[in-house]
Amino acid sequence: MTGSLTNKNGKYYVIVRIPNENGKSKQKWIPTGISSKGNNRRKAERKRIEILAELERDLQKGILSDNILFIDWIEYWMKIKENTVRVNTLEGYRYYIEKHIKPYFGEKNLALRAVTAQDIQDYYEKKLSEGLSASTIIKHNAIISGALQEAVRKKKLYHNPAKDAVLPTRERFSSKAYSFGEAERILRAVENEPIKPAVI
Repeated sequence: MTGSLTNKNGKYYVIVRIPNENGKSKQKWIPTGISSKGNNRRKAERKRIEILAELERDLQKGILSDNILFIDWIEYWMKIKENTVRVNTLEGYRYYIEKHIKPYFGEKNLALRAVTAQDIQDYYEKKLSEGLSASTIIKHNAIISGALQEAVRKKKLYHNPAKDAVLPTRERFSSKAYSFGEAERILRAVENEPIKPAVI
């Protein structure tokens, strides 16, 4: 894969042509984030090489396809996360994906670029109706929004639709304390029980 540097509005961009499944290609402008002012050409050239190498890897994995499914993109995002999050967090992500996210969106067969805020909103509402808590839905959102944000970063999407979906309000915890008399009665009731230390 080849790409050239160009200057636009005071910034360097890499222009590449990415092939699709039909053997055709389309042009993409990828920002380097490097100012074209001053002596930054060499820095931009190094960035161009990095961008092309990353695109080549992505092309080999098939993730540059315009028809990639949303659930396949989530799997790709999970591979990225393997080296950046703790093991228990990763296991939580995997549980939510396999138990909830993949069955729902897999049945809809949605392409990544076709996912809308309404699709995500419908998912949240369905899961709430199934008895999941607002706190759990917010954890699902961390996966969905995170994967979509990675698609924005990779220039697969221009906008993250999860940002337009409305999350449920997290339940407020309301605590109650025993009165002195109630606490005394509980302690007397477990006086000779093995669970007494735990109760105390």
